[in-house]
Amino acid sequence: MLTRFSELIGFLLGYPVGLFFALGSLFRHARFFHPRGLLFCGEVETLPESPFPLPTHAMIRFSSAWWKHFEWPDVLGVSIRMSDRRVRSVVPYRNDQDLLFASFGHPWEMFLAPFFTEYKDFLANSYYAVSPFRSRNGELFDLMLEPSKGTRSQGDRSEKLFGEVMSGKVVLRLLMKEKNKNAWTMVGKIRLLDELHLDQEALRFHPFQSSGEFRPAGFLHYLRFGTYHLSQWARPAESPEARGVVSE
Repeated sequence: MLTRFSELIGFLLGYPVGLFFALGSLFRHARFFHPRGLLFCGEVETLPESPFPLPTHAMIRFSSAWWKHFEWPDVLGVSIRMSDRRVRSVVPYRNDQDLLFASFGHPWEMFLAPFFTEYKDFLANSYYAVSPFRSRNGELFDLMLEPSKGTRSQGDRSEKLFGEVMSGKVVLRLLMKEKNKNAWTMVGKIRLLDELHLDQEALRFHPFQSSGEFRPAGFLHYLRFGTYHLSQWARPAESPEARGVVSE
């Protein structure tokens, strides 16, 4: 009951808060958070420990929260769209599942996270969904991503990531745990295959783009409903490159 009430409060606050993010998107001519990203395709493997089957294909976007061009202290994020079909477009299929992860585990860590994030290496961090999900039977659980470890390629964080993906070394382990418990269980593996060349400005992830096996729950997810709606409305419909305009 408490979770349901917090969801209602989050939903009601989402649109007033979303006005601020919409203004920020208009000012930046891009996403308010995570304006620049690296996009890849991948394959998803469901492990026997998973309580439900995962879609078999994925689109994965790595990004930093604030800075467009600089590797300065920042929060890093991973957005994933899982699908039963090979990803060929920024437009989701009906039963695709969007999952949004950041390099901190709790909402109150948001402002401290830039100082604890390994901001020069996307694959050196753990990523958390921050707010829980609800399964078909009503149980609450948390999600986490653990990138594969190992020797990194040289260069800045984008070059490191590209080098690792092109060498076939990047696997994102998807972990799950029941809400308010400590034990994480690995339920899936996402193997990154290649770069995707799609218009990222036209790409719109949304927490409530759901396959139905599990849906967002909790205050933060419902707060995102209005904020994502308004900030995405204020963003350009496509990138300057797609319009034939030279970008900055």
